[in-house]
Amino acid sequence: MKLIVLFAQRYLLYKRSVSFITIITTLSVIGITVGVAALICVSAIFNGFGALYFDMMTTFDPHIRIIPKSEKNITVLKKELSSIEGIQKISIFHESKIIGSCKGATQPFILRTVKIADSADLRGLLHSEGWGKNIIGTFNDIPSIIIGAGVSDKLKAAPGDTITIMSLGTIDQAAMTMSVPQGIRAIIGGIFITNIKEYDAAMIYAFEESLPSLQRYTYPYLDIRLEHKQAVPEMMELMSKKKLGTLLTWRDLHSDIYGVVDFEKMVSFIIVGLVVVVSAFNILASLSMTVVQKRRDIALLKALGASDRFIGNIYFTKGMIIGCTSTLMGAILGIGLCWGQQTFGWITLDGAVSIVPTLPVVIDPAIVIFAIASSLFLCVLATIYPARRAASMAIAENIAEQ
Repeated sequence: MKLIVLFAQRYLLYKRSVSFITIITTLSVIGITVGVAALICVSAIFNGFGALYFDMMTTFDPHIRIIPKSEKNITVLKKELSSIEGIQKISIFHESKIIGSCKGATQPFILRTVKIADSADLRGLLHSEGWGKNIIGTFNDIPSIIIGAGVSDKLKAAPGDTITIMSLGTIDQAAMTMSVPQGIRAIIGGIFITNIKEYDAAMIYAFEESLPSLQRYTYPYLDIRLEHKQAVPEMMELMSKKKLGTLLTWRDLHSDIYGVVDFEKMVSFIIVGLVVVVSAFNILASLSMTVVQKRRDIALLKALGASDRFIGNIYFTKGMIIGCTSTLMGAILGIGLCWGQQTFGWITLDGAVSIVPTLPVVIDPAIVIFAIASSLFLCVLATIYPARRAASMAIAENIAEQ
């Protein structure tokens, strides 16, 4: 084995002059190094933004949402689920589509209500950036609500203004009786900014006790927060067996966003992966040309008693030295760049358009292992043909040339 490695190193490192084969080999090393590093860095960036999205979403959304089959058993269902280990908090929300009017502007929105006892579930909204004091409840016997920044912009409303709310059920009932629909007046207690389009553009929050007449037009659901987010798949499997109703995770609630992110991640992986594939092909090309160039040496070694397997292993080892060295350098470079970004924040983002000061990166060990394994696998494939060609080379013809 030592002799095989010695021959492989000599063919790889000993060069009297810079040849085309040397250039191809150098490009292979550079390509695999850059490709593996890019795979690790790209995945770390997507994971960083994914973790950022998760923190944003779960500040306002639950880990799991259950839309029960019947409204009648929702309180019983809450008590039943409360006994499951791993669940931190369960809240009952009611949601309905409404029409909001203010200062002559009328737009459709979504109203979400929660009991005062579950007001802690609104902590993310109540402590978010925005305008006003985010007062929710009742003020001088008038309901006080909080609205998204997009809602405020559509209605030209500000904290302290009065908004008229009408449910679709109220409008339908008024149309059937040929009467004017009567809305409910509410005071805007605050305007929240979540940087999530679905919330800022359409959401209005209030307490159930403040708007009792609208509750008959709403549908309920349970928002569940777990002690550990990693337990979501296991908890979903457990709840699906109970057939509680429609189950949605935090990813399902924003499937459009995560669908785009997953698609971009897949495309980026394919593009960067092609760099590694092309570099592995260069290894195949350089080894094949080396076999042709060294055919006389191969013939002499066989004449001296070297077996076909011995000859093939020389070129296989040479290819694996190139592949392993390049892959290792790429992994070190990729992990080093990610660690540097995490530690020193080399790449900064514009605070006017970004909610984080630096580019977020999170290294996923599984992706690192996948990048290394994929690179090594391609390098192994690239060395098989040249090794077999060298092993099957005839002695007589090449000895005659020598």
